[in-house]
This record gives sequence, structure tokens and C-alpha cells, in this order.
Amino acid sequence: MDHDGTGVVLCYPYGQEYIRCHMLYVHMANKLAKRGFHALRFDYYGTGDSAGDFSSVTVKESLDNIQMAIDELKKTYDVSRIILFGVRFGATLAVIYSRLHAIDALVLWDPVLDGRFYLKSIDQSYKNWLKGAFAKRKKKNNSFIENFGFQFSMELVNEIRAVNIGREKWMTDIPTLVLGANSEYWIKREDEFNKAMVPVYETDKTIDWLDNLLL
Repeated sequence: MDHDGTGVVLCYPYGQEYIRCHMLYVHMANKLAKRGFHALRFDYYGTGDSAGDFSSVTVKESLDNIQMAIDELKKTYDVSRIILFGVRFGATLAVIYSRLHAIDALVLWDPVLDGRFYLKSIDQSYKNWLKGAFAKRKKKNNSFIENFGFQFSMELVNEIRAVNIGREKWMTDIPTLVLGANSEYWIKREDEFNKAMVPVYETDKTIDWLDNLLL
């Protein structure tokens, strides 16, 4: 199917979830490309292969980086439609961006809607991991919060805390596919926590939805 005029920008989550979702994003980008979409994976400043350190990451700059990725995709492939894909906080960044700029569709996997709850949950995951590890949690530092080796600056923590997207408010007028932990598409797997996530069934459902959306 020809989707030559459509670009999909894949927005990564932060921290440990970036690592766990990396192969999912590679798989998704490859599948999208085979279906005729222009797919772009990229790393925010301070993450992955980009310059900078994670301790300097902010939501504001990540949103600017999404804009840069979109601009690059439009310039390189002359696309006229932009779709944002994201998992966890990557999905949240996609939602926030869509409130500030015009895009054509959103694909959101298990988006973070409550920043405070999200911070508590990743902190609890880290505590659970430390119980079975030789590593010990470093002494509390008032300038950052450590999580699986990633230093979340207090600026980033406060930006995340400010996220409070009630379900009745966060849906937009643009076409949106949401797959969550309670979704019919989200298949539970044994020991998922300790495995890289490459959910083929959900990936295919996502791409089929995009195919039908653009018919």
C-alpha cells in the first residue's frame, strides 16, 4: 500500500522504559517502512545516541526535538501528513505536542496520564529491583532522582509531576488509537517485566489501523 505522503515519528519514553522498548521501536519502524510509510526513530537530546546527558533532559526540550524530527521528515521526504507514535511517556509527549501543533493522527500505547503516579511506579520498580541486586541505592540527592542509573533532574521531575491528563480531557479531535494495559489488544505475557517488549500482535493491529485510516 502506498503511504508515500505520510510520515510517522516515533517518540521514545524515558529512562529504563527507553531500553525495554527499544526493540519494539525498531520492529515498529521496520514494519511501517515495509507498508510504505516514512518512519523516523530519533533520540531526544540527552538520550540514546544523541549528545548530552540524561540529567539535562527536560520535557520542553523533548517537545522541541519532536518538532525538529518532524521538520526533518518533511524536508527529506516531502510528506504532507504526520502521525505521532509513542509508548508510555513517549505517548504522553505525543499528546502534549498535539495540543500545541497540528498533526494528523496519534498512536498511543499505555500513555502516562498521571505524572505523580508514574514517578511512584517507576520508583517502586527500582526499589523492587534493588532488593535482588548487589547494588545499593545511593544517598538521596536534592538535585536529582536516580532510577535504574538514570538521573532525573528536579526540573524534569517537576515537569512530569505536572502531567495530569484526565481521560475525559485528553482525547483530541484528531484520529487516535489507544492501546493500554487493559486494552483488548494488549496481550499479557509471563515474565514480561524482564523481557524486551516486541508485541507483534499489537504492532500489526496498529499498522492495520493506520492502513484503514488513510484509505
